[in-house]
This record gives sequence, C-alpha cells and structure tokens, in this order.
Amino acid sequence: MNHVQKFRERRGIAQCSSPTAQHREPGTFEPQGNGDGRHGAEHTLVRLGREEQDAFVRLQTALQGTDRFQIDACQTYWLKVAETLRRSDASIDLARRQAEVQVPLRQAEDAVLFVAEWLRIAIATFLSSETTSLMAFRDGGEFRNYFWSGG
Repeated sequence: MNHVQKFRERRGIAQCSSPTAQHREPGTFEPQGNGDGRHGAEHTLVRLGREEQDAFVRLQTALQGTDRFQIDACQTYWLKVAETLRRSDASIDLARRQAEVQVPLRQAEDAVLFVAEWLRIAIATFLSSETTSLMAFRDGGEFRNYFWSGG
C-alpha cells in the first residue's frame, strides 16, 4: 500500500478517476484548524516565526544556486511571510493597548507631561518661598549667583 492510498484511507476519500475530486463518506468529519490543535494569537506568531525562519533558510539555499526564478520565488515568499509576521505582531500589540492590557501610549504621554509640569511648578514655588529661610540667603539674587556662577 503506497502513501497516497494510506492518505486517502485516513481522510475517508473514495477512489475515483480524478485525483483532485475528493468524495467523503457520509458522517465523516475533518477537523478545522491550523494543524497542531493550538489556537490563538501567541501560537499564530510562533508558527509564523517558524515559517519565516524556514523561508529564510530556503532563500539562503536558493542564493547559493544559479536559478534566478527560484531565487526570486524564495525571496518573494520570505518577504511576504516576514511582512505578515510584522503586521500580525503590530496588530496584536495595538489590540492589547486598546484592550487596556497595556496603558495606551497617549495616556502615558499625557500623564508624564502633567507630572513634569506639576513638578516644575512645585519646585519653583518652593524655591521662591523657602530659599531665604532654609538656605540663609538674603535675597533671590544671592541664590541665583551662588548656583549659576559655580559656587
């Protein structure tokens, strides 16, 4: 029994004259999915990463040969897989930000700007009101002269 016959038996495909026609027996079920049973974004990225590595190895092998059509096909495939991986990774990061698993970038920037402005105002207010009593300076000019002239 050859491999094709074993494949057809496992899949429930009846023998027919056309190799592309696939007749299934009634009641048979072929599971849908990605082949390894794992689902989700993490596993998709892992599979894409493996496929990108395999495509790169095929490209390196093709580059050692002289068939420019094979080189072009391998390079095109590798670029498509790498771009799909990049886009998938970026969309997952964006989805995490939007789902607030991560702090949205705009919200983090606004918070940092608010704290920086608040600290600037607080320090300026503190120094203007407490400089003379805490540091024994008689006036603000003496304070500025001490710190900005080098001591």
